[in-house]
Amino acid sequence: MHVSYAWGNKSDKIVDDLEGQLQSHGYEVRRDKSVMRPGDWISTFMREIGRGGTVLIVLGERYPKSHYCMRELLYLCQSSLGEKQEMLSRIVPVILDNAAIDTPAARLQIVRYWTEQREKLEHETRGLDPLCWGQSTRAQLLLIREFETQSADMLAWLADIVMPRGNAEVGDFSAVLDIIRERNHMR
Repeated sequence: MHVSYAWGNKSDKIVDDLEGQLQSHGYEVRRDKSVMRPGDWISTFMREIGRGGTVLIVLGERYPKSHYCMRELLYLCQSSLGEKQEMLSRIVPVILDNAAIDTPAARLQIVRYWTEQREKLEHETRGLDPLCWGQSTRAQLLLIREFETQSADMLAWLADIVMPRGNAEVGDFSAVLDIIRERNHMR
């Protein structure tokens, strides 16, 4: 199973604890810091997460504003053909107390953030011949636009999953383990 999370703050420690508990129960955890080596492509690992059968998403305040995290979430959505049930059947969310995703207003703040990021990048492109932007800049603009148009729904879907809040902060991953066991039993 893969783990998608934003580096820094509480997330690193929580993912360390979660990885340890999962491994002690015999589960293999594929996490960027443990499987990637110098020279590996980040984009390849993010696509691997998007195709993952089980993906733990450790969602705190930094997650929805992380380009990498949102790209992983978008890949999950795209590989699920945008179908909520299919996407959520592959995700096990670990939602931290500081994750502001439960209300439309909170989710729209995230949309606003990505709108501002797009506008900043568009501002930098003004006056330049679009042929000089490079494929990477055009791709980045399109990706940010996807974050704008998809993030409210993707985050609402995550908020729709009943999970205890705050348990991860104290190292209680029993709900996560229960879901993983149940899904593995069903396969």
